[in-house]
Amino acid sequence: MSSTRPEFVRVLVVACLIGVGAWWLLRGSVRDNRREEDSAAEERGGVRVASAEVPIPPGEAPVPVPPIEQPEGYAPEVKHETDGGVFYTFAPKQAEHMLATPLDRDVLIEYLETRWSLPMLHAWCTPRRRFPDHFQNLVPDRLLFDTFDLAMHDDQPHKFDKIFVYVGEEDWRHTRYFGDAGVHWYRWSYSLNVLRGDDHWAIIEYLPNDLMDRPEKYLPSLGAKRR
Repeated sequence: MSSTRPEFVRVLVVACLIGVGAWWLLRGSVRDNRREEDSAAEERGGVRVASAEVPIPPGEAPVPVPPIEQPEGYAPEVKHETDGGVFYTFAPKQAEHMLATPLDRDVLIEYLETRWSLPMLHAWCTPRRRFPDHFQNLVPDRLLFDTFDLAMHDDQPHKFDKIFVYVGEEDWRHTRYFGDAGVHWYRWSYSLNVLRGDDHWAIIEYLPNDLMDRPEKYLPSLGAKRR
């Protein structure tokens, strides 16, 4: 009896160790699967926020969207140091300049139709890049042009049911910008939406801060008309 008990204990210990090891491996596998599912969901969403990198689902060709390079000199200039931390606000001259350069609707549409031409949208809008139902679309601080439904490419035939965009502007008049938000500042953001049947694609990006100051930089034909 005495020799049987140690053997039984050894078998029990080994069985426990095998069970713990199997549980740990299964736990890691589940975690990795969840990461892959989350990554795939992001790719299917096709959401881009001021990024030069376009998510490429496996087996699909990249879409050559040029990066958005924000110019210097547009971040809030006035630095405030308080017990709660450092924050930035806009100087009066910056506020005057922004009030004098509102976003022009025609410039916006031409810029977006140039950046996101129909061939680009046809290449981008694949089943794996559909916008998931649980994703949040752009919530603008201040909606411009009083509409969520600015038409795009409406004068050209295409295979989609609808292409539209809405644009928001930062509430720069009443906002204190802390940390990186005071250095990397973006005035406008937009959500470009494409519909076909039950499919929905959304592309969310920032606009260049100098779009209204130097339209010829982005739209040569428009710049030539304004010179």
